[in-house]
Amino acid sequence: MSFTLYGRTEFSDIAFIGQKYNILVTMELLNCPKPPEPYRLVMARIPNSNSTKFNPIPLTKHFPNRDVTGLSHKRIVEHHTVIAAISAGLGHNKWHLEHETGGRPILFERGEKANSKISISHMQCPEKASYAVAMIADVDYNIGVDIVYTNDKRLERIANRTMSDNEIEEGNLPEIWALKEAVFKANGPAIDFKNEIVVQAPVENSEVVVNCKGEEDKWLVHEVSCVTLALGPIK
Repeated sequence: MSFTLYGRTEFSDIAFIGQKYNILVTMELLNCPKPPEPYRLVMARIPNSNSTKFNPIPLTKHFPNRDVTGLSHKRIVEHHTVIAAISAGLGHNKWHLEHETGGRPILFERGEKANSKISISHMQCPEKASYAVAMIADVDYNIGVDIVYTNDKRLERIANRTMSDNEIEEGNLPEIWALKEAVFKANGPAIDFKNEIVVQAPVENSEVVVNCKGEEDKWLVHEVSCVTLALGPIK
């Protein structure tokens, strides 16, 4: 699914000066594996983000406690991609995010704190496409989602600091890193990545068991486009 945006749209609040520069911007909603109920998952992509001028001002509607004036162009684009993903997941754009002290996002809809839990992740690939994923669920426990560039060579440099020998020997560094990040978002912030989040083999393109501080849960991991996606827990 894709939609072409000029100026500002009610759906995603994307605002940029594309008409002035005669730039066509496409925001894509990617086909993702459908998680089980009650999870809602949406991944958005701006493929030509490096050549597009985005306005940071509309970000304040959805991130009212964030100072957007000093954000880099890369971060502005990523935030707009997050807006598109969350708006698609909710079916409206009348929402904003606040954050707990530890950084976990809190969803507000139409000015009221929502009952739903939310987790987000965003990144930019080397080819300058910006990705964002939003996961929303009406549950009474914390959730986590993460995306990582599948061919990120930096993972090899940080593996010894964040992964056990068994996890490194498994060889699926993008999957393991994305899983650990997602688990951290659901259970953090006071967690030792290397020793308290243990990804159990085998790590495949599907369901994985992760032990966090002695408690086991099922998590999902998949490849979508150029990124590796992890989410859960699946109760």
